[in-house]
Order: sequence, then C-alpha cells, then structure tokens
Amino acid sequence: MPFRGWLHERRRHHVEFDLQPLSEEARNGFLKRWRSTQERFVEDPQVTTMETDRLVTDVMRACGYPVDDFDERAVEISVDHPELVGNYRSAHEVAARQSLGEATTDDLRRAMRHYRALVDELLETDPAERLVR
Repeated sequence: MPFRGWLHERRRHHVEFDLQPLSEEARNGFLKRWRSTQERFVEDPQVTTMETDRLVTDVMRACGYPVDDFDERAVEISVDHPELVGNYRSAHEVAARQSLGEATTDDLRRAMRHYRALVDELLETDPAERLVR
C-alpha cells in the first residue's frame, strides 16, 4: 500500500477511537508520577526506565488509545505525534532490553530523553511545568 493510502487508512482507523483529553485531575496525577520518576532516575535508572514505559502506556490508556499491543500503540500515536513515534519505539526497545538486563546506563539515559518528549506532548506540559534537565 502506498504511503498516502496507509496514512489515510491510519487516520480513518484512528477516528474510531474515543480519544479524549485528560481531566485536570488525571493530568496532574500523571505529571506527579512523571516528576517522581525523573527525580529517582539517577539513583535507579533501570527501575525508573521501566516505570516510565508503564507510565506512557497508562497515559495513552487514559486518553483512549489502544494499549494491548505495542506496535498498534506506536502506529496510533504516530497519527497525532508523528515526530515522536521513532523516539517512542527506541525508548520502548531499550525498556524491553532492560527487562533482560541488556541495556547500558547510556541506553537508559537516551530512552528517558525520548520518553520525556512523548510525556511532555501527551500531558501537554507547559515549559514552566517541566523539570530542569
């Protein structure tokens, strides 16, 4: 299928989901989890990277994205956030390698930067709300 056809099909499929913005309460709860995770990264990068992977899935679920299958999640997020999907795939791959004990600290650091961009976008954070990096 040519790219235009694929993209059209993705958008058509995408509108079938009941996507909705997060309530202020949900958004604040996720933002609190995200900040806590970032603050603990230096002490335990392995655990916090895995927590961040789950956090992204939880945010996506709360927004109405399908979350049962990573590949489907990545495709659906690409409709709204095409510039971030490559980063999401890379970060998730590092989290998967980490679960096998195969990711380096540099891999984890890079994954967290990728997750940061996606979380900031999903939570629609204002630059003033973001932790100093």
